[in-house]
Amino acid sequence: DLEPDVVRAFEAVETEEAILLVEPDGDEGVDARGAIVVRTMDAPRVQIVAAVLAKSTALAHYEREVGMRFDRIEPLTRSLHEGAHPGRGHRRLMAQLGGTLLTQARVMGRHEVVEKPDVTWNAPELDRLYARLASEYELGDRARILSGKADFVSTSIQLLIDMDRHRQSIRLEWYIVILILVEIVILVWEMVFRG
Repeated sequence: DLEPDVVRAFEAVETEEAILLVEPDGDEGVDARGAIVVRTMDAPRVQIVAAVLAKSTALAHYEREVGMRFDRIEPLTRSLHEGAHPGRGHRRLMAQLGGTLLTQARVMGRHEVVEKPDVTWNAPELDRLYARLASEYELGDRARILSGKADFVSTSIQLLIDMDRHRQSIRLEWYIVILILVEIVILVWEMVFRG
């Protein structure tokens, strides 16, 4: 039903499924079977479960995206290792860098993966539930690993861009040297033959 309203839909859809059990006397969190246990089905608890599942799904999407960026820069870094220039276009590298930075901004900003939901601020029992679920789904660890990978990708791309700029500046310097030499040859020719 929502499909007509979706803008820029992802090609691959990530999903996260969980069994939610209501046990009034149970220990809230994830049980041995992997089910999420809550004492009641009130709105704050459902919001916490939804927030954790949404963050886990977002992380899975961006983990795959950063993995694809790793795959794209691997041939470039391999060619550097082998002593060859990667020969990639400046615009392509800038697009890769922009995509990686956009991923980092979305994970840390828009999805607030490492931040607690507002509903936990004044409720210690909800804070404990969120902490247990976040720990079970490894939200903090996954976000740190993802950030580290994205940093590595963006640093690698920035290095390739800097190398490309350096190569272009050397080429430009050679053009200037050649023009100066041509000017000197013309000046000497004029002095010798016209002088």
